[in-house]
Amino acid sequence: MFKTLNGWHIIYNIFGIKIKKKITPKHYDTLNLVFDEKEGIGNRIFGLINCINYTTPQKVNMYWSNKGWVSAKFSEIFDYNPNFELKEYHHSSIIKRWIHRGKWCKEATVFFPPITFKTTDGVELDYATVSEELFNQYSKEFHKLKPSAKVIDRIKSVNLPEKFVALQVRNSKDWEKYGRNESLTSFFDAMDEFDKDTKFYLSSMDKETSEAFRERFGERIIELPNKNPSSMIDAMADLYILSYSDNAIYSYGSTFGILAFWLSENKQTIKVIGSSRNWKEQKGFNLKNE
Repeated sequence: MFKTLNGWHIIYNIFGIKIKKKITPKHYDTLNLVFDEKEGIGNRIFGLINCINYTTPQKVNMYWSNKGWVSAKFSEIFDYNPNFELKEYHHSSIIKRWIHRGKWCKEATVFFPPITFKTTDGVELDYATVSEELFNQYSKEFHKLKPSAKVIDRIKSVNLPEKFVALQVRNSKDWEKYGRNESLTSFFDAMDEFDKDTKFYLSSMDKETSEAFRERFGERIIELPNKNPSSMIDAMADLYILSYSDNAIYSYGSTFGILAFWLSENKQTIKVIGSSRNWKEQKGFNLKNE
């Protein structure tokens, strides 16, 4: 018999017969995590911390693909000092070794680590409504994730005011394909609720979106200078800058904004723009449930 974890379930393979059971907290000496090229940064970090909370491992082996959406190694974008041993791998051949070894050792291999952030009691932590107490309890591991030196250099390239509102707009061609883009007017309306001199730090994925906000709000919009949309260093600089604000406007359904919230030192006040009412299914899984 051996076991793997898939999402919020553990799958037992007993002589070729697979039995599926919901995950409950259980200690494993060694935890093997598989993050493939289709998973974005938010999904990976929530998967990592969910699994840490649920398995309290002494050692974590992590297959971290840097050939897809995430084009950098974990160690290139984070400075992380957890209370367990962490090893990072980038060759998929390691996965077969983990599965074979798991038949005999007290360890678990996790495919598609669960991305919906939950308490160890299985309660979903909705970032827009989570209590101060739960935020303080469950943000501790996130706060160990510090930006790497390269990311810090990019952060320093921005002339940030003492106070600003974080603004993350996920609209892009890939989201438009699945009905996830929201009208920019909804973002404009939320921004108009702030004082007329309020500055906004904008994290967007395309030039047209940035230009629309600059046309509407002028110099009140702050962005990373000379931003490269395909650079993970630039993306991480955006992420951490978003986390520095006390107030934020984030796109519904984007784990990027959710991650910025959990990285913040103090619980942010969040305005979420959008809903799943127009979302379409993507082949392989229902986006409304992910």
